[in-house]
Amino acid sequence: MSSTKRGGQRRPDDFYRTPRWAIDALLYTIRGVKSPILDPGCGDGAILAALQDPDPNLREIAARGLGRHGDAPEVVLALARAAREDDDRMTRVTAIRSLASIGAPRTTPVLGVLASQGYSEDEDVRVCARWALRKVGEERKQRQQDLLLWVVPA
Repeated sequence: MSSTKRGGQRRPDDFYRTPRWAIDALLYTIRGVKSPILDPGCGDGAILAALQDPDPNLREIAARGLGRHGDAPEVVLALARAAREDDDRMTRVTAIRSLASIGAPRTTPVLGVLASQGYSEDEDVRVCARWALRKVGEERKQRQQDLLLWVVPA
């Protein structure tokens, strides 16, 4: 929190870390939100760090939130790691769904690897990754059709 107008000194670059308890409370509060969540000041990656929390519910909520966050390489890698390694089934499935929400082109290779028989022994991961690849492909095809209609009016 800022110390402006209270006689305190400002920190360099105005970085005031959000306490972990506030991140946890935020994630539990937004768990039912369907719209995108924008985080213009993502700081030091506290939501990414929540994927490592011992509480599987919090990890699953963090995975869902990250799918609405954007396609930064750190987000894609963290979700791929959660999809592959998390010991909670719901977190793994949610991480793959979040990768599908982020969409092509950055997530397509990751989803392809997760869907491959030789890479993942977890059938849930493979099935969900194949579904995600289809979803990403359908959305991409629809965007191409929309662009074509815009460029070449009927």
